[in-house]
Amino acid sequence: MILSPMVIKIVPKNRLFPVFTIVFLMLAFFYPMISRAANLTGKILAFRPLPHLGQSCVSCHGPKGEGLAGRATPEIAGLDDLYVQHELDLFAKKKRPGVMQIVAEDLSAEERKQVAQYFSKLKSIRKTPVFHHASSWGIGERLAREGRLSAGIPSCFTCHGPVGKGVAHAFPPIIGLSPGYLSTQLSLFKGGYRSGDPGNLMSSVSRKLSPEEISALAQWLSGGNDHPPVSLNHHGIYIAGTFHPPDWDGGPPGPNGDAIRYGRELFLHTRKLAPQFDKNGLNCSACHLGAGTIANAAPLWAAFVSYPVYREKNHKVVTYVERLQDCFRFSLNGKTPALSSKEIVSLEAYSKWMAEGAPVGASLSGRGFRALSPPPRPVSLENGRAVYQHSCALCHGANGQGLEQGGRLIFPPLWGAHSFNCGAGLHLVAKAASFIQHNMPLGNSGILSVQEAWDVARYIESRPHPLDPRKSVVQGH
Repeated sequence: MILSPMVIKIVPKNRLFPVFTIVFLMLAFFYPMISRAANLTGKILAFRPLPHLGQSCVSCHGPKGEGLAGRATPEIAGLDDLYVQHELDLFAKKKRPGVMQIVAEDLSAEERKQVAQYFSKLKSIRKTPVFHHASSWGIGERLAREGRLSAGIPSCFTCHGPVGKGVAHAFPPIIGLSPGYLSTQLSLFKGGYRSGDPGNLMSSVSRKLSPEEISALAQWLSGGNDHPPVSLNHHGIYIAGTFHPPDWDGGPPGPNGDAIRYGRELFLHTRKLAPQFDKNGLNCSACHLGAGTIANAAPLWAAFVSYPVYREKNHKVVTYVERLQDCFRFSLNGKTPALSSKEIVSLEAYSKWMAEGAPVGASLSGRGFRALSPPPRPVSLENGRAVYQHSCALCHGANGQGLEQGGRLIFPPLWGAHSFNCGAGLHLVAKAASFIQHNMPLGNSGILSVQEAWDVARYIESRPHPLDPRKSVVQGH
């Protein structure tokens, strides 16, 4: 029916098709114009001089959003629109310092959204820093690629993605920016003048960097020349029960070095190199932080010298390589490689390299997960859920699904089909609570109380996990 104020006219059934056809054609014709108009609004705003400054967005960021090195302004072309909009909102709320406060205040919330969408559609021209062999890494490259987890500094690429190209809207690209801009922003985070970063992660990390490290990191990420190599510790150091593993220097030459190097690569990229044994797609490094080197995060060097040992879980004395097999079976929820397989032999070779200098049979400080005191109050599932959403969901996903980019795992899932099964060590609340309290959030560990660590560990344990292969009943709910 077609209604008018004066008359109601019945359209014959056989005439409805032409009416719908006309409406459809009109929508098809006008929709691209509507879409272009919305995009044009963002472009107009980007080029429009602001009343309080007399300059536009492109005056500082360039007509193609490429950034201007002379002004130390960043490239914003191709950035995720939600990230750009978030940063503009922070400027508007005066949570980020600088002249951009005036810019953002002159834009309405809808205009900030339009500008963000316009720049997000422009092509980025960022350049990727040149990678060198590990033994020639400078200060900046080492921090970007490896971090210094012993000091609570994760690698830049842990959050900002492989080669620093950014991950979703929370972690922007950091490569190819001018060294002046990068060093300024790190210094603002360090001094507490910039805030609004997810989980205060950048604020926490920047405070642990020296001015020299900030300068080196900014220079390398910009694509500039590498700084002089860092002095490497080629052998582990053992003093009064405390062991420091050697710094990674690429491994020795020859067949032994080949096995060590492959073991390290397998450890970091298990899902890619051993998919036949890795059912859930996790990497060994998801639980053993810092490529298996970090104390109180199940370091391989501490485990290697403590075996053979009786394990209650196995009800027998097991060797180190049998322990590696268990990791594939439980933590990776997969199949067990043969003891003589390339995978097990290479992981053993890498572990032995890390443990050189440690006394065999010693109970080294930092082994496994440091014991955590009992919670002061009964464990609360509800509080655990709240802690998870506040402190964990940014990296591991609101539904514990983890975060991937381009088929590469950035942050591991904590429950579901692609997580560890119910027979894994981290499925035990006490172990998970200890790991969380001493290592998470990454780069900002220690901010969760003992109670919060226990609560969130209980919440994660309560979520669905694959079955323990030794049992037939469903655990978790």
